[in-house]
Amino acid sequence: MTAQSAEQTQDRAQDLRPVLDLYGVGEAWEAPEGWAQELHRRLWQLSRHPEAFSFAALARMRPDAAPLVQNAVHTLDVMLGYVAVDAADFSFDLTRGFLRTPEERADGVRASLWSTALAPVTYQIAAGDPALRVRRAAALDLALATLPSPAPLAGRVEAVRGLLRRVSSSEPLRTRLLEAEGFDEVDAVLRGAVTDEEAEAFPELRGLDAVLDAALATLEGIAPEHPEAPGAEDLVLRAMLEHRREDGTAPALVAAVDRRLGSRARERFAQADHEETRAGVDAAIRATLSALAREGRLQDLRAWSAAAFAVQTIALESPDHVLFPALPDLDAVRDLLEDPAGPPGPAPEAEDDDPFTELSQLIGLDSVKRQVESMAAEMRSMERRRAAGVVVEAPTRHILFLGGPGTAKTTVARLIGRICRDLGVLENGQLVEVSRDDLVAEHIGGTAQLVRTKVDEAMGGVLFIDEAYALAPGDSGRDFGKEAISTLLKLMEDRRGRFIVIAAGYRKEMRDFLRANSGLASRFPVTVDFPDFTDGELEEILREHARRRGMVLAEGTLEAFRELIPSPRPDDFGNARWVRNLLETAISRQAVRIDIDVAGDEEIRTLLPEDLPPRRGGAPAPRDGERDALAELDRLIGLEGVKARVRRLQAELKAAELRSRAGLPVAAPSRHLVFVGNPGTAKTTVARILAGIFRQAGVLEHGQLVEASRADLVGRYVGETAPKTTEVVQRALGGVLFIDEAYTLMGGPGGGGDFGQEAIDTLLALMEDHRRDLVVIVAGYRDRMAELLDTNPGLASRFPTTITFEDYSDDELIAMFSLIAQQAGMVLGDGVEEAVRSLLPTPRPPSFGNGRMIRNLFEEAMSSQAMRIVDLPDITSEEVRLLAAQDVRDAGTV
Repeated sequence: MTAQSAEQTQDRAQDLRPVLDLYGVGEAWEAPEGWAQELHRRLWQLSRHPEAFSFAALARMRPDAAPLVQNAVHTLDVMLGYVAVDAADFSFDLTRGFLRTPEERADGVRASLWSTALAPVTYQIAAGDPALRVRRAAALDLALATLPSPAPLAGRVEAVRGLLRRVSSSEPLRTRLLEAEGFDEVDAVLRGAVTDEEAEAFPELRGLDAVLDAALATLEGIAPEHPEAPGAEDLVLRAMLEHRREDGTAPALVAAVDRRLGSRARERFAQADHEETRAGVDAAIRATLSALAREGRLQDLRAWSAAAFAVQTIALESPDHVLFPALPDLDAVRDLLEDPAGPPGPAPEAEDDDPFTELSQLIGLDSVKRQVESMAAEMRSMERRRAAGVVVEAPTRHILFLGGPGTAKTTVARLIGRICRDLGVLENGQLVEVSRDDLVAEHIGGTAQLVRTKVDEAMGGVLFIDEAYALAPGDSGRDFGKEAISTLLKLMEDRRGRFIVIAAGYRKEMRDFLRANSGLASRFPVTVDFPDFTDGELEEILREHARRRGMVLAEGTLEAFRELIPSPRPDDFGNARWVRNLLETAISRQAVRIDIDVAGDEEIRTLLPEDLPPRRGGAPAPRDGERDALAELDRLIGLEGVKARVRRLQAELKAAELRSRAGLPVAAPSRHLVFVGNPGTAKTTVARILAGIFRQAGVLEHGQLVEASRADLVGRYVGETAPKTTEVVQRALGGVLFIDEAYTLMGGPGGGGDFGQEAIDTLLALMEDHRRDLVVIVAGYRDRMAELLDTNPGLASRFPTTITFEDYSDDELIAMFSLIAQQAGMVLGDGVEEAVRSLLPTPRPPSFGNGRMIRNLFEEAMSSQAMRIVDLPDITSEEVRLLAAQDVRDAGTV
């Protein structure tokens, strides 16, 4: 592993805070502060294990990660099991920094599945030299023992470790394992060695049949108290109906399901009214989820949901892909866990309520209300003409909703469905909400079926596609989003008048979406624009939400709220959602402020101004586990000039706050910075520390560091650069945007066809728009950064402060080498420091790597040490920890 890759992995891990919720396995678990960083650090340390290269490398993992590191990551990932409800994409946070091709974070709840063709640890042990299988088992056991496993996985980790320890301790098992030929035989040996206790904790260790047995047992255990709950046969039938073939025939079932349930399920499939039967099973699923939630049986709710999901998924699993069932809806289950009194999914509409009355009672949205009323008047007129015998063609009623989040688009869509039902335009008027994940499959042939399934569900009502532009990503390539659009357009035409599609999203992105297919614009003749709420409307929303919660706003609370409303609004401003989140924060802060055991009812109901979060510009409360930024700066080796400049910046921030408290006028200076210096001089680290200082001073709300390069900002074709730059800046709002080697934005001589200047112009405009909630740091070599600023006057004026990072001295680099060794648990032998000094160039070359060079040297020295000790007989732990001078000298010749 190179020093740069290790540093980048550590940097990316800084903001990790994964949440894992294995339905049916205890409560949801949120990683404690620093857990992910510690996990990644320990994973990389496995590179130094003597068996680090005894494992087979994994194609999807980064090649600079030792095979043991790759397999340890993979093992933790598959321990999520056959069905893991992954509330915050735990798998993404676990594997980020280790995958060869980084994946995108999945939004919302998702199911984490992996093929059960082999048991979870079979590949790790079987792949590679057969003579090393037992040694690989021991190394993997040690790796799992040293890694901080999440609480929900503790039982599974112990089950796997028990199996691995048995491989090492049982002579008969070792013999069978070494004599086994191929993956299947190794798999059979390992499955046969799993104890009943281990299988109970982690059924996947015994394979697909055991997973299915566990799911069936869960369903049967809950059924006696809920006879209305669909049984396993009902669920298998539902899976067959949802994924029936194009010709309407039943899909094939996997052997494990076919043996238990296949005969009767196929018989019912042949006899059933498909739509009626599926609707009945769906209603039974929803009723079961609601009943378990109302009774407070939340663990049973988790377990039943996972089991029902698993049975359907196992039933139709194929070697090439997995078919996900639409129910149980895991997002709806999570909503029930948070609000057991609520319905599993969108709330059922009260038939007696007048949708026009509800529309009129919505806060703000005057232009939206007028447009909906106009559409309704046109529908009444058309129905009246049809009743009078006039021939009326079915018009295209599909609609575009444009606007930011939290502007009641989903609420208005639901009201439109009910209005169309009441006017006889639609049969049922139900709202079916979908996103890209509901419509786009990851394999050939799956997308069209997903789209048809959701359209079938929306027949007689409204299909609401939120963030519809995600169906046509800019770099689609082999993406199946365009297939979803084409299939949807055909169904919109074939089933004209039988359902309405409402596509919603941000204004610019939705306009780009319409250009993705020439038929889109003509299919959506009506556009409704949802403006951001005004300050007064946001106040009214706050009062209404507080009233619903039984809370009272004390005098001065609304005034404090007004100070928190951003002006101008950021593009992704949450509107009513922002108000709701702010109210939740205020209620949480009030709970800390008062003594709930002695407070009276009025005090409990009353929110004071100090319960609102602090406005930007006032120092926020420190986060749990947050380090003191200056103390972290002082721990860095060298950089005395940089430290002095950073202390001056912090002093300026404190002085500005003191002047503000004294009632003096305080100017808002530009905080953007230029970092100049050679690589490896801790520029990124200091940028992160500065982000923390700005957050602690109240200058920035979040204090996150977002790193970007030319590739992140500059597009390849006309019209791509500005959106890319804007997207990066949006992620950095409330924090620091760090652009390394910023001079690469200038492009080559002549600039022909290069969009770097467009990126600079877009960045400057956004820096001005977000001058209160964004700090930009540009970094690079001294002479090239000077050239960049000299040739771009707009840049130079925005970056008034330059901090110079000098090369480290020999003594500082040697101290750095010693610190890295100490952190890795190594002991330096005699002469190591002199060996390091002998390899430092004098004078320094122009592109000297500084700390990066030292980390590379340490990694190479560790490799040299591995070569030296790996064949030593009866090696001691002291010898394993000793890094000798010769190891360093050998590294210097590589």
